[in-house]
Amino acid sequence: MELVKSLLILFSVSASVAGCFYLLSLPFFPVFGLATIFQIFVYNLFSNWRKQRAEIEFETIQNERIKEFSKQGIECICPDENCAAKTYVPIRLDLENKYECPKCKKSIKVYIGSKTFLETTPVSDDPFKNFNFVEGKDYDN
Repeated sequence: MELVKSLLILFSVSASVAGCFYLLSLPFFPVFGLATIFQIFVYNLFSNWRKQRAEIEFETIQNERIKEFSKQGIECICPDENCAAKTYVPIRLDLENKYECPKCKKSIKVYIGSKTFLETTPVSDDPFKNFNFVEGKDYDN
């Protein structure tokens, strides 16, 4: 349906332009053909310009997202026992993380580690409520 509508608009505009030039004693069909080709050419230029603008905007948004991800960091304490200055250090997981202490000017490396633990279920009741720790056995009920 939209294709028919677009073609109808295209041919109507081309016929109007050709009609105006026909009144100026120019042949109708060559002007009609040139007007149609010119409209298709202008539409393609405009469409490509819009697509490139959208791609540039998308790349800009992607770059902003990358910049926001790079703002992750932690507060570090200088390991020098005479300094112990606190500093916010940006952390990148794909790079080696180093910084210079603002107080003592020493170069410090930051290591990011992880630990794993087994998942457990919490005990709902006290398991030692019937246990006598003095005698080392359960209470008699």
